[in-house]
Order: sequence, then C-alpha cells, then structure tokens
Amino acid sequence: MTKPGKLTDAEWEIMKQHPQIAYDILSKNDYLRQYMMIPYEHHERWDGLGYPQGLKGTEIHFEARLFAIVDVWDAIYHRRVYKDAWPEDKVLEYLSEQSGKAFDPAFSELFVKNYAQLKIAAEFS
Repeated sequence: MTKPGKLTDAEWEIMKQHPQIAYDILSKNDYLRQYMMIPYEHHERWDGLGYPQGLKGTEIHFEARLFAIVDVWDAIYHRRVYKDAWPEDKVLEYLSEQSGKAFDPAFSELFVKNYAQLKIAAEFS
C-alpha cells in the first residue's frame, strides 16, 4: 500500500479481500496450492476475531499462525508510506501483548524469546 494516511471504510473492505485473491491465485497452481492456506489465513486470529473465515486457535493452519507473527512484525517494525516504524521495544511488547489474542501463544513466546537470533538471520537473507 502506498496511500499516506488511514484507509476509508470502503478501502478497508477492498484491502480485506487480499487473502481470498491470494487463495484464488495459488489454488490454480499445482505446486503452490499446498501453500495457499498461508496467505488465506494469515489475518485469522487466535481469538477468532480475524478474517476472512473467523477461524480460532488451532483451526488456523500451523504455517499461517507462524506467518501471522512475522507479517505483523514486518508491518510495524518497518516504515511505511502511511506510518513510521515502531521502536524495537514497542514492537516486542505489542507482539507479547497479542499472545493469545491475535497470535498463537506458543509462537508469540518463541518469536519474542528468539528475536535476536531471528533478526540476525533475517538480515542475512
């Protein structure tokens, strides 16, 4: 997204379609079909308040639960046209606070606990 500022309600509804669009695209490819649940479910939440299906807990595929944390980390840790980057301590605090709400508690704990090593690995990729 390159729009500065917040989305309107109509723009938000359009943006929320991207998991379904990814699902539709990946489902047409024999190889990529096995991964389509990652983008399709990465906005589902551990507490069931996510989208597009409202899945809860382990109803969300393992890979999508893991990707959700990385996706949110990337979105808030890095600067975007529409927002400044968050400081690292605030990012880790937020990821911890969202444990059991947005994120699988086990994955949140592992991500925060191993953050220094994960960050180093990400810098080399």
